[in-house]
Amino acid sequence: MSDRILVMHGGRIRQLGAPEDIYARPRDVFVAEVVGAANFFDVTVRGEEMQLFVAFDAAGTTFLAAQATTGAGVARAMIRPDRLGIDHGMGGGPRPNVLRGWIRQRLFMGGHHEYMVETAAGLARVFPSRVFAEGGRVVLSFEAEDCIFLPGE
Repeated sequence: MSDRILVMHGGRIRQLGAPEDIYARPRDVFVAEVVGAANFFDVTVRGEEMQLFVAFDAAGTTFLAAQATTGAGVARAMIRPDRLGIDHGMGGGPRPNVLRGWIRQRLFMGGHHEYMVETAAGLARVFPSRVFAEGGRVVLSFEAEDCIFLPGE
């Protein structure tokens, strides 16, 4: 494997760096999609509070991110499927970085399952280590360190 990757699009350099850095901190949606599976949610970034970037989706869900490559305004919140936590139930009131939904699809992929979860923020792809029933209600959660706000496209 390479210790540096160059991502190009349309003859232009989009990002150059170590594979781990590009995967964890892509500069834009194109780079995020090229280097791995990703979930994107449309949000509006409101600003920064206590060293975290704050955004809201159309349903009013609060997204907190430790990183942003865009300023205030329309953006895409990106969370990798392997960084989304999943648990049974729908309990509790609104909380930052929590999405409630139901399992639309469960796919057996040999050594693991992949799930498509319908939420008010949009469809989320999740790679958990536990097995969940298709159609079941679930809660998805993520850490601010695992979310990045990218320029809206």
